[in-house]
Amino acid sequence: MNTYEYMDKLDELLDDSFKVPLSSGKCVVDMVMLTELLNDMRESLPVELKQAEAIVRERNDIVAAARREADIITKNAEEKARLLVSQEEIILSAKQQANEMLDAARSQANNIMADAKKSAGEAITNANEYAAKHIRETQDEITKRRTEHEAKMRDEIRAAEEYVDLILTKTQEVLSSSLKDVKNTYTAVKSKRYS
Repeated sequence: MNTYEYMDKLDELLDDSFKVPLSSGKCVVDMVMLTELLNDMRESLPVELKQAEAIVRERNDIVAAARREADIITKNAEEKARLLVSQEEIILSAKQQANEMLDAARSQANNIMADAKKSAGEAITNANEYAAKHIRETQDEITKRRTEHEAKMRDEIRAAEEYVDLILTKTQEVLSSSLKDVKNTYTAVKSKRYS
């Protein structure tokens, strides 16, 4: 069930709710059903949020892998440096190569972690913006439907009041006419009696 179908369910819940008399369109809603609908709506939010979470997990995996790779490269570099150092004739060259390898390993690890953090940050930002937009649109739709529902209720109440006023007016006219007929009949009978 998508979000708009859930909103239709909310609309049905409002239509089926108990209308509070003389309360400007207020109604009593079943909180259990409303809470269940809202929870279902939250659970049905777009998969982009789950994808963002997967990206965050992937970013953590990438960072961990980068660290492991950096450790391996560093250990290899250190091992090669030790082997080179053991040979006195190439001590200076070994130190230089070891330092270059360590620097390259650190630079590579830093670049991998920076790229992973950037990608994860962009994905999270996009997911948050999408979720915020989706929630705003949902809230706007709910507000719109509630406003339409309240306007409909006001129109129905106004029509009922107008109908009652019309009935009362017609009844008053009939009663006035009947009273007038009774008076005329009474006057006629009285006139015949004393003539």
